[in-house]
Amino acid sequence: MNALHWLIGIFVAAPALLREKKERGDITLQQVIWAAGIAVAAVAVIAAIVAIINGYVAKIPQ
Repeated sequence: MNALHWLIGIFVAAPALLREKKERGDITLQQVIWAAGIAVAAVAVIAAIVAIINGYVAKIPQ
């Protein structure tokens, strides 16, 4: 009997869950701006690390 109640509960709750998931998946302009900003910051950090390493490598005598 519990399985039947569980199954009926899923069918009753399914439309509400689908509406929530539909709205939750939208990408906003704010999310795009944040993602772009984080990507730019990551590229800058990697470029700085590469420059520092190249500077140390250039100081090594051959």
